[in-house]
Amino acid sequence: SPDVALLMRALRDDPTTGIRQLPVAAQRALALLHGEAPTNVLVALLEQDPAMTQTLLRRVNSVYYNPTGARIRSLKNAVTRLGPVGIRGGVWGHVLCGLPASVRCARCRGCGGQTPQEEDDNMPGRGCS
Repeated sequence: SPDVALLMRALRDDPTTGIRQLPVAAQRALALLHGEAPTNVLVALLEQDPAMTQTLLRRVNSVYYNPTGARIRSLKNAVTRLGPVGIRGGVWGHVLCGLPASVRCARCRGCGGQTPQEEDDNMPGRGCS
């Protein structure tokens, strides 16, 4: 696919980019989401990464997840409202936004300008390639 070729060229041509390991909190969150993780365990894990917490709170306060507009400030409430799919999309969006623009595929653009549903649809393995 053209996106794979673009990614490979970007990785080859720019010495500052490379395939990096996911942040530990992201790895653990994604692992927990494969099973039935208790909310309190997931919240405790996500609280260890303030940037990811901010990303998830921003996501849960979007019109897609929060049409009433009442601010959700609790990570526990955010985790409950987002559910596993929303959290997974938020974690991947957080990770992809940390990549240089030259490495992100043209279609998903990390989190830039997408609705949460579009981010979920464009997660790796779900139509991004």
